[in-house]
Amino acid sequence: GSWEIFGRGVHSSDLATIKQQNPQFYQWYMAQPVVSLPRDGGHARGATHAAVMIVEFSDFECGHCANFHRSLDAVLRRSGQDIQVAFHHFPLDSECNPKVSVPFHREACGAAVGAECAGDQGKFWPYHDLLFDNQQHLGRQSLIAYAAQLGLDVPRFTACLDDPEALARVKADIQAATALGVDSTPTIFINGRMLKSSLEPDALSDAVTLARATPAPH
Repeated sequence: GSWEIFGRGVHSSDLATIKQQNPQFYQWYMAQPVVSLPRDGGHARGATHAAVMIVEFSDFECGHCANFHRSLDAVLRRSGQDIQVAFHHFPLDSECNPKVSVPFHREACGAAVGAECAGDQGKFWPYHDLLFDNQQHLGRQSLIAYAAQLGLDVPRFTACLDDPEALARVKADIQAATALGVDSTPTIFINGRMLKSSLEPDALSDAVTLARATPAPH
């Protein structure tokens, strides 16, 4: 189900061009399942009634997730006026994710909690960016240092790292992901279409173009 087996998109704003010049991508995209997504939870940015809704289940320690983060930023800069993005946690580590049987991304659960704590102070997205930009440094002291860098109330942030309520929000995302069949990261939904792949910028741009031409499920 991963697009990497085929290659990149063609970066076109026209469905007919994608279908003609990159039929493999078109066929792959249209073959992916469409699901109805829950409306609650997560952290959203962009227009409330956007034509394209991208829902992402991700892990701050996942290299493919960092690649998708960069692709998404490129697409949003290029043509993001009618796109809304919602981020949800799915850390690939048994410490907080019962779908993972062994310790894997050992800092991922803590990083997810840190992002929730930054969100409590209105800084989820800047903190999210710092985590993806510093994936090799996600330990507790680094999380606190990023909070200080963003001008957060550090004692409040530090206390939040140990708050069961913050961890409960991460686990709620994991539970929602599991119900949707998420088992790897990044898993993204574009207007409900489930893509288990870290798309390159042109391929993601093409997927958004196809989503604009495909009615979103209600």
